[in-house]
Amino acid sequence: MIYFIDIDNTIANTWYSYLYSGYRSENKRLISLAVFINMRKLILRIISHHKSSKLFFISARSYKSYWITYKWLKSVNIPVNIFSIIIVGSVIEKVDFLSLVTKRKNKIVFIDDLSFNHENGMIKYYHRTIESVKNLKVRYIGNECIKKIN
Repeated sequence: MIYFIDIDNTIANTWYSYLYSGYRSENKRLISLAVFINMRKLILRIISHHKSSKLFFISARSYKSYWITYKWLKSVNIPVNIFSIIIVGSVIEKVDFLSLVTKRKNKIVFIDDLSFNHENGMIKYYHRTIESVKNLKVRYIGNECIKKIN
């Protein structure tokens, strides 16, 4: 089994950080994010109970944020290596990436809220992206399930 897990608003409690303008840099904002404890526990459970599974963290962030993403995952005690982080330029690139991986006949689990606009008090969803993911041969765990976990 291969797991692809989103970071922002899935593992990291990201949305509130957009409300605070006192960060000196984007890296300071990203390194200060709080982790969702229950999602972290789920990740650690996957690692310990499914030894043959592979975990990858996928995020639509600036490519410049790669190392700070790595440092953040380490700082919240999520086992990660430099090869397990995938940065994409946009949310739709996640689907492109997943479609390539599914061609290899692997069992894929994709955990991603695929939402935005939390900071404005009205969550919106990437509906076309969600539909595209549902058309792939992946087990998709979306926002409703993520909210129950967190």
